[in-house]
Amino acid sequence: MPKTQRDPRSGQAAKVKSSQKHSPPSAPSVQLPNNPGRVPRLPFARELGRALISGPANDVHRTQLLRRIVQWARSKWADFVPDGAFAGQPFEVVRAGLHLEVSFDAETGIWGSRFEHLGEDGSTWVTEAMLAMHEDLVLLGVRNVVSRMDNAQTPLTMPRFLRECLGDGIFHDAAFPISANSITIDDHAAVIDLVKHLLDGRRALPVVLITQPKDAPPAFPPDDFAREVAGLAHVVAISPDANYSLSELVGTSWSAFNGSIRTYLPQMTLSDPLPRHKLIVGLHIAEFDGPEGKGAAGFRESLKHQLFAHSVSPKNSSTDFPTFAAVRRKAALVSARAQQASGDLQPLRESVQILEALNKDAESETRTWKQLAEEYDALREASEARVNELEAQVAALRHGLAEQRRAAAASASEPVDYPDSYSAIPAWVDTTMNGRLLLHQRAKRGLKNAIYEDPQTVAEALDLLATHYRNSRVELGDAARRAKQVFEQRCQELGLDVAKSISPTQAGEYEREYYVTYGTGRNSSRLLEWHLKKGNSRADRHCLRIYYFFDEGAQVVVVGSLPGHLENQLT
Repeated sequence: MPKTQRDPRSGQAAKVKSSQKHSPPSAPSVQLPNNPGRVPRLPFARELGRALISGPANDVHRTQLLRRIVQWARSKWADFVPDGAFAGQPFEVVRAGLHLEVSFDAETGIWGSRFEHLGEDGSTWVTEAMLAMHEDLVLLGVRNVVSRMDNAQTPLTMPRFLRECLGDGIFHDAAFPISANSITIDDHAAVIDLVKHLLDGRRALPVVLITQPKDAPPAFPPDDFAREVAGLAHVVAISPDANYSLSELVGTSWSAFNGSIRTYLPQMTLSDPLPRHKLIVGLHIAEFDGPEGKGAAGFRESLKHQLFAHSVSPKNSSTDFPTFAAVRRKAALVSARAQQASGDLQPLRESVQILEALNKDAESETRTWKQLAEEYDALREASEARVNELEAQVAALRHGLAEQRRAAAASASEPVDYPDSYSAIPAWVDTTMNGRLLLHQRAKRGLKNAIYEDPQTVAEALDLLATHYRNSRVELGDAARRAKQVFEQRCQELGLDVAKSISPTQAGEYEREYYVTYGTGRNSSRLLEWHLKKGNSRADRHCLRIYYFFDEGAQVVVVGSLPGHLENQLT
């Protein structure tokens, strides 16, 4: 039984006699075939996930984290983890199908561990962890790598100790806590904190925003998903009321609503291309059909794959930290320098032999990481192909949605219960039109002071905008044309005219009237380019005007002003 204890001050190992030879740490050994002309089949290596997180530095935190990692190892291999490991002492154990190592670099203060073992299916699992103190922070790095003789998919997972370490509440991503539980956003103050975090350039982890559909639970439990991606992403569950506040702050193009799920990547700005921060609406989640499965469960697994892949992406430098082999080489080099200075040749020769062995390990490790990079490129190409396939499915889903809407409209037997007062309209819109029509704050102020004689006509006009008009903008082909015809016919029945409000060049000195602030960034000012109108009287009591525009990105109608007439050159 090869078992080795290392001196924590020198990193030098004292070997225990054994009949088994030391096996290379970087990959499982491969038996050469008897036929010398046959090329041996090498294992497929895949880095599943990688996390690098930080918290306030102190010796108590570092010791607590180290002991959690060691306790995890002892819970799996109780007979092979010495008591001294809990004090940070290096050790090495080699068994058939098992290789446990801990090293300590006294010069940099980096503690590293590497646990390699065989899975039940013959795969080889390698879990590495690193602890280091940097300025006023303690850093914890964790990576999981699996090697197998076929290219079958392996369940994505990170070691349990990572979730346990997050339970201590010491780790933060910029100013946001990193947790193994979801974060609930349910009031305006929490929304403001969320927006600040989304736009914080120091943020390193993706944020997954899970919204709740009306009268139904989210696509999947946020807490369960948060535990699966702990340390790799923030999972945020937002209430419908807070959802509305988010849309008000960043614009509906950057929000998510009514059961949809959005992933905000790090380094986000509101001038980014919207597709970079993927939004999947509730209908597409329910209809999901991919290699990972179908429906909400399949989409959940697909999103998990995306987050794990992001953590190991070569473009994601925020999770870079030294490999265990690098920590071990540095510790051996520091030991060799100390022995050279002392003039003691025998320990020096042993250190040189260790360094030579580690260099061979490094060459093997380089081949492994090259293979991982090639696999990542293959996964990226497959993901791009999948995106193209999903875009083609979107058009088909939209067409199917139009058919569902028409069927629902044909079977509807109860009339819409329109509010008969202006004070009731905002709540009615929030309840019945969430994700389809948004009342801008200026429109809400207009309703508070409204004197137009017929509130129910105003409500009916808003209903037309949220249904038939919006359908004419989001559907394709015949479905869009039919929706447009129905919209125009219903407007005619209500005595409403549809027209452009004013052109950008005509707005001139009335720009403050016809433009509203919508979101932030360079495209935050939007023209209210369309309006519904009824009556030509100069008296507000007999004149109705509803000014609006359509947000293509969020596919929502934004009403900016009502029910009074805005000023122009004629008025």
